[in-house]
Amino acid sequence: MRYLVLTLLILASNAYARDTYTVYGPGNDSCGKWLDARAKEPNYSAFVQVYSAWVLGYVTAYGNYGPDLKRTDASAIDAWVDNYCRQNPLDNLNTAAKNLVEALKTK
Repeated sequence: MRYLVLTLLILASNAYARDTYTVYGPGNDSCGKWLDARAKEPNYSAFVQVYSAWVLGYVTAYGNYGPDLKRTDASAIDAWVDNYCRQNPLDNLNTAAKNLVEALKTK
């Protein structure tokens, strides 16, 4: 019985470790900041370019290491994040990118 409890604790801690990770860079910024940058200068702002590049990098890395994703382009991804962020302005870009990947997964 003691070994069963120990095994379950180890498995639970490993599962928890996979679900937590450090988010670096603009992925920590809120969807509100994404929308603010997009509203001010949708295509030319340095913030817009950095935010968009961060999301594109997230999706690219996921597609490289994870399951196949539907093909799309940067403009469609930006539009998807715009819509997500309008509905969830308090979420960060990492959460938006995670939800985008879920939407792009091929079934």
